Amino acid sequence: MNHKVIEIKKGIKLHIIKTDKFKTNLLAIFLATPLDKDKITKNALIPAVLRRGSSSMPTQEDISKELEEMYGASFNCGVEKTGDNQIIKFYLESISDDFLPQKEDLLKKSIAKIIEIAFNPLIENGMFKEEYVNSEKENLKQIIEGKKDNKAQYAMDRCVEIMYKDKPYGLYKYGSIEQLDEINAKNLYEQYQDLISNCKIDIFVSGNVDENIREEIEKDIEILGKRETVHVKNTGRCRELLPRNRQILVELNGCGETPPDTASLPCETSYDPERRALTLIPRGDIADGLTLRWNRKPSLPPIDLCYELRKLLFPAGISFDLKQEILSLAESVPPGTVLLAALRRLDLPESLFGAILELCCAE
Repeated sequence: MNHKVIEIKKGIKLHIIKTDKFKTNLLAIFLATPLDKDKITKNALIPAVLRRGSSSMPTQEDISKELEEMYGASFNCGVEKTGDNQIIKFYLESISDDFLPQKEDLLKKSIAKIIEIAFNPLIENGMFKEEYVNSEKENLKQIIEGKKDNKAQYAMDRCVEIMYKDKPYGLYKYGSIEQLDEINAKNLYEQYQDLISNCKIDIFVSGNVDENIREEIEKDIEILGKRETVHVKNTGRCRELLPRNRQILVELNGCGETPPDTASLPCETSYDPERRALTLIPRGDIADGLTLRWNRKPSLPPIDLCYELRKLLFPAGISFDLKQEILSLAESVPPGTVLLAALRRLDLPESLFGAILELCCAE
């Protein structure tokens, strides 16, 4: 696998990932902009409106027909919150040219389509189509109102909101209903123009592709015109926390020493040999799912705390936010009561109880 990064315009980077492991090519566009409580709802609404139609594909039906003619290519878009930045994302996956029944440049067509959807929207009277905006406002309103339906995710969102009150990271990625009522086709299009002029743009092309694909992308993004100063926030806390051996040692109350190629959270220094470390081990290639283990003694295998809690019918999970350096321990019972009793059954030392409960009850 060969990864090359090229800056093709101010604030626009092209990432070419050449690999022959897959039968499809994946194209992705990411628009990164700082979280702003006055703009977050508009930014969340923009990709939903853009997917409804573009200049040459004015309806969602036209977009679906084009994708079907491209041998069933798939397209999706959405919004995420990463650190103190809001990310608007677009994906298009199509079959590799090597596997087509006849010779044609499907990759070139795929690039043109995803760039058109993202940067050449359907405009009526100098603004977005009002019908599309009103329809997507209603859809977004249902998403915001329905966030309470997923109790586990809602609890985590509320925890972050309280911990980061009045800070960008505490904002909900889809914004608020109050701001949604103030949005119309005109001011949403004005925000879109400001976004594409100032945001950081990353374009990814992954598959069995040639480097001359850069010329095609440079030609397609000429519609962006001159770009202003890029203002993407760097929290200053985004550093490489996952070492080469994919393991993080989290020292709670100073238990254990930090071995080479590991990272630890701030803790009180202590050299008590009876205290042991809690270790976070990512499941898979990314730190999306984590396993919390207690290393009892060097001669004994570590205990997977989350696994043991699940065996006791207590749903539990661990996550680690690399951008904000947040360690989250989620469980479905009140900490200090049933959870504490469950942990005692695991024969853990008393020194770990306070540390684990502090993680659960931190304000």
